[in-house]
Amino acid sequence: MKNFIIVASFLLISSLAISQTASDKVQAAFSEEKITELKENDPNQLEYWNFYADEVFVYNPNAKNWQSFDDISTIEPKFENVPQLTAENFEPETFNPLLYDIELKDKEIQYFKLGDTGKVVMIYSNLRFDILFERHMTNEQ
Repeated sequence: MKNFIIVASFLLISSLAISQTASDKVQAAFSEEKITELKENDPNQLEYWNFYADEVFVYNPNAKNWQSFDDISTIEPKFENVPQLTAENFEPETFNPLLYDIELKDKEIQYFKLGDTGKVVMIYSNLRFDILFERHMTNEQ
């Protein structure tokens, strides 16, 4: 019983240590009130959004068979002050998927071309992203 309490305490402390900071991308997408609520009530969810902001997409600058994909400009911004995505303004290092209306499909990976550049943004499926997040959390503890 004593070992259980020690292990449970360690896991709780590790979980809280991981999730006490909202990334800049999360801060741009969520209110301060929402972030505080996540910190206090669901730190794993805050870590989920931190991870999501950086890892839900993959940028491929040399894609093949990209012509049939929807254009990145078809992804709508969530907020009025967020610019429409285009091939010209997309920057993989600073792209914040939390600012756009991206709905992960259950099992289907989504691909978006960046105009006629041959560059593609891949958005993970819900299933694949959940697996990646689970691995991330396992590695963090």
